[in-house]
Amino acid sequence: MLKSIVRRLYKLVLGDEVRTSLASLSLLKLVFLLRNNGSPTAAITGFDARNVLVLAPHMDDEVLGCGGILRLHALAGAKITVIFMTDGSKGNPELYRGELPDEVIAARERELRIERRNESGKAAAILGIDELVFLDCPDGGLQPSPEVVERVLRIILERRPQIIYHPSIFDLHPDHWATNRVLHAATMAFEGRDDWQPVYRGYEVWTPAVINRVADISEVIQAKQDAVAQFGSQLAHTDFARTLLGLNAYRSLHHASGHGYAEAFHESLPALYSVLMQQLSSSPGRGSGHQ
Repeated sequence: MLKSIVRRLYKLVLGDEVRTSLASLSLLKLVFLLRNNGSPTAAITGFDARNVLVLAPHMDDEVLGCGGILRLHALAGAKITVIFMTDGSKGNPELYRGELPDEVIAARERELRIERRNESGKAAAILGIDELVFLDCPDGGLQPSPEVVERVLRIILERRPQIIYHPSIFDLHPDHWATNRVLHAATMAFEGRDDWQPVYRGYEVWTPAVINRVADISEVIQAKQDAVAQFGSQLAHTDFARTLLGLNAYRSLHHASGHGYAEAFHESLPALYSVLMQQLSSSPGRGSGHQ
C-alpha cells in the first residue's frame, strides 16, 4: 500500500527517471526504519576494536566522514588502515573551467595527486591512523572491476577488521557509490563466514544518511578540525571545515541535546548491507555507478 502511494505521488510531479530513483531511495529509507523497528539511534560507546578499516573514495573523505571516531579508535589502541580508492587528480575544478592545454592540465593533475597524498599523510599523523593504501583508480571514474575488488578483498582478509567504515550508501557522489559497489562485491566473497564477521558503518560526506548509530566526538573535535585543515587543496574550493563540522554539530541532537559534536552512521552486518545494496543497485541511475 505504502509503495503504491509513493509511486502515485511521484508520478504526478516528477519525470520518469527522477521519480523512479527518488521513489527507490525513499522506499529504501523506509526499509531501514522498519528493519530497526523504530528504535532510537544508539550511541557508540565501546572502542574495543583492534583492527579498523576505512574505505575512502578520495583523500579527505576519511577525515570529513569519520575523522572524529577514528581518533577515538586510535586513542583506544586500534590499528587503523585507510584504503584510498582514487588518485584524487580531479580535485581542482578550476582546471576544467577555462581553455588550458591538455598537457598543462595533465601536469597539474599529477601535482595534485602528490599534494593530496601528502595532505592525507599529515592528517593521518594527527588522528593516529597507522597505514594508508593508495589504489590510484581514476578520480571520477571508479568502477568495481575484478582487479579493484580483488585488491580490496585481499586487504580485508589480511587485516580481518572488526569494523569497516565506508561511504553511506545514500551518498550520491559517483565515486562514493562505486566504492560501495566494490565493497559489496568483496562482501559477497566472504559473507557467511563463521570465524569472523565485521561490522559495517556508513559515514556521511555529500549526502545526509538515515542513521542508527552516533558517536560523541566532542572531546576530539579539535583533532578533527586540525586534520581537516591539512587539506588545503580542497578547502580552496569548498569550505568543508564549516559544512562538515556543521553537520557534526547538528548530529549532536541525538545524544547531547544539541551540545558538542557527533558523527553519525548507518551500522549493519554484511548480510543486511548486501540486501540493501542489491535493492539500491536495481534502481535506475545507481547500478552503473553514475548519477
